[in-house]
Amino acid sequence: MKLILVARSEDELEHALEELLAQGSVLDGNDVLLFCCDLRNPAKASRLVSASLHRFSRLDILINNAGIIVVGPAQNQPLQAYRDAMEVHFFAALQCIYAALPGFL
Repeated sequence: MKLILVARSEDELEHALEELLAQGSVLDGNDVLLFCCDLRNPAKASRLVSASLHRFSRLDILINNAGIIVVGPAQNQPLQAYRDAMEVHFFAALQCIYAALPGFL
């Protein structure tokens, strides 16, 4: 199994890889591409897919599960918090789909 992990934090990516290796979920660290980026940046989705194809030659599955959360009462949340959430929860996923779509078709 080949796996691509994406996060905004290099430390979180390294920690995730260590856990996967320790649990035996991944047998070889070379089978995992760690890609550090913020998917709110539209160009990053294309770079992610390009890096993935360069490393593993193809994509079979895309799982969009990026998310952010701001905790607190709704009346205390600025509209920008909702815009930021939509950028990650909807538009980042859509951008990744569009970037990967040609390979899937």
